[in-house]
Amino acid sequence: MIIFSEYISTNSESSRDLQKMTQTAQTLGCRVYFIPGDFTDCENAANALCYVPQQPNPTTAVCIGYIPTLDYYREIYNVAKDKNIYLINTPQEYELAEHFHLYYPFIKDLTPKSHFIHTSDEISQQNFTFPVFVKGSVLSLKSQGTDSCIAHNKNQLHEIVNKLFTHYNKRTVGTVIVREYVKLRHVRKSSQGFPFGREYRVFLYKGQVLAYGYYWDGEDELAQLSPQEEKQVLQLATQVAKRIATPYIAIDIGQLETEEWIVIEVGDGQYCGATHVPLFTLWNQLVEQTKDPKAKRHLFGTS
Repeated sequence: MIIFSEYISTNSESSRDLQKMTQTAQTLGCRVYFIPGDFTDCENAANALCYVPQQPNPTTAVCIGYIPTLDYYREIYNVAKDKNIYLINTPQEYELAEHFHLYYPFIKDLTPKSHFIHTSDEISQQNFTFPVFVKGSVLSLKSQGTDSCIAHNKNQLHEIVNKLFTHYNKRTVGTVIVREYVKLRHVRKSSQGFPFGREYRVFLYKGQVLAYGYYWDGEDELAQLSPQEEKQVLQLATQVAKRIATPYIAIDIGQLETEEWIVIEVGDGQYCGATHVPLFTLWNQLVEQTKDPKAKRHLFGTS
């Protein structure tokens, strides 16, 4: 397996996460090539991958990095394919897993009710039951606190929607999601007041669980799952993975205060942080499962 890593040494938590994942994959025998996260300096994907050699046999590749634009991913995919290297997810599969408005129809019976907004003018045309959780189709602003993701009235909703469209276009890709606000079990909050809900991230490949772990950093008395809870979480994640046709996928599962399990969101596994997921288990399982020639169903497909 080949790894395209965007890791650059900086004093940030996300950079350290990329470093850990890159080092783990390398330790397990993956060949690592470092690539830029955009084409600002190298101009195009051909230059970004110019030193990556042509492969004599079809070879699976996995990206480790920050969520890219679809155009960037498609260009990297196509240039790599010309070298007989095939990213684990096609551009269509990447797009489906990363864009909430595309995968929502597959999980709408398992996740809070959601509305799509394309301009702030549409807010007045819809009836919302407040409070609501607001996010871009790709990412939310929850790291900035509850005021940046939870609206209690239409004025607050306008503020968050305008903020997303104006300053965070990469997180919206033209669509803002307004979701029913639900309360998850929690005992901790962030310094900005955002509740650390009882959530788990499950990584799967072709519907098979690779590894899972608690979503939030730090110690949490709710992190440990009972055998029955573990079964429920993994069954729900597997159910979702089988509905969404993206081979390498990460699914976030949360527990309501009523103790019911729901789907929070989905992502391309290449661009999801590992949180408390055991990295050696994750990468060892991924490397082993992609060794099977029968698993490479899209190697000779089109992008």
